[in-house]
Amino acid sequence: MITSRLLKRIHIGGTAWLMLSAGYVLVIALRQAGAHWWVVFSLTGLSTIPFFLLLSVYLFAIFRGVTRNQINCEHPLTTSVPYTVFYDICPFLGSLAGFLSSFQISSLSPSAGLCLIAEGALATTFLIWIVIDPLAGVIEFLLPSCAAYRRIRLAKVQADHQQIQQTNQKLLADLEALEKTNQLAWKEALEPAALELAGLLTKPSADIEQLQKHAAECGAMAWQLGGIICMRFMHQLVCGKKRPGGFDYLTIWWDGIGTWRRPPVQELLRIAG
Repeated sequence: MITSRLLKRIHIGGTAWLMLSAGYVLVIALRQAGAHWWVVFSLTGLSTIPFFLLLSVYLFAIFRGVTRNQINCEHPLTTSVPYTVFYDICPFLGSLAGFLSSFQISSLSPSAGLCLIAEGALATTFLIWIVIDPLAGVIEFLLPSCAAYRRIRLAKVQADHQQIQQTNQKLLADLEALEKTNQLAWKEALEPAALELAGLLTKPSADIEQLQKHAAECGAMAWQLGGIICMRFMHQLVCGKKRPGGFDYLTIWWDGIGTWRRPPVQELLRIAG
């Protein structure tokens, strides 16, 4: 735990140093090209937002990379602590190499020496992060021992995936069987009331108030028996028992029973039509 936190801090520091070196090299290059300071500051000001955005995304990726749960057997080199430390401090190593090289050049100005230090950080980081690290990953990928561990892990992942699929399929089958059982029980309990209600709905001389009260009682009975699903089931039973045509009064009369809600006006007009 302590090693992981230390590695993250080292890498954040190295990344900050790398960004600072890149910014310094950019400013020096603009000044050598003849750009005035107000041009330099305006360019850096406009690039501040995307710069920090990219920096945040990069640091997040590095944080995930440092704390990734890779299997050491598959990545014996790139997940080792010495390699990770070397990977994290490479911007500082490059700057150190540039600093030592500056002493080998006589009559070197301070700004040129700082530029050499910054360029050393950029060059070393590019070499290690872009060239050497991917090459090391490819070498690990091709090692027979690492490939064997990777095959074992992938086989276990596939077996776990198949187990999850089988569990989901069994759960789905159990739910379907339970739904069929519930529908049989609901049909046995609600079919007489549904048949009676369908007959009353198609009867021209029926008392609307009494019919609405009876329909509400049937809806409440269905709600108590199985909730909104049971109410929809009884609605289908009633619509299947009564003669086709006519207005579907149950969609309105059952409004407020349990979680049943009347459809919008446009839907009612479509049903009536």
